[in-house]
Amino acid sequence: MDSSRGCSDCYYSHNIENCQSCMFCFNVKNLRYAVGNAEVGREKFIAAKKILLDWINLHLRQEGKLDIDIYKIAEYKKGK
Repeated sequence: MDSSRGCSDCYYSHNIENCQSCMFCFNVKNLRYAVGNAEVGREKFIAAKKILLDWINLHLRQEGKLDIDIYKIAEYKKGK
């Protein structure tokens, strides 16, 4: 999270306000269960969050770090 306020349960987001349960959101306000600035509903958000957290945990276990942040997410390539 970067430059955000009043948010909870949000990941890889920038400049968001009053958002709950969001991932990969930028420059938005008052979203809930959103991925990429689009509200997707609770079930789809939970499924996407599980995929993301499984990926993060795998990389932390294997490499001990994450080389990705909200600014580099678009540049990430599999196998890099």
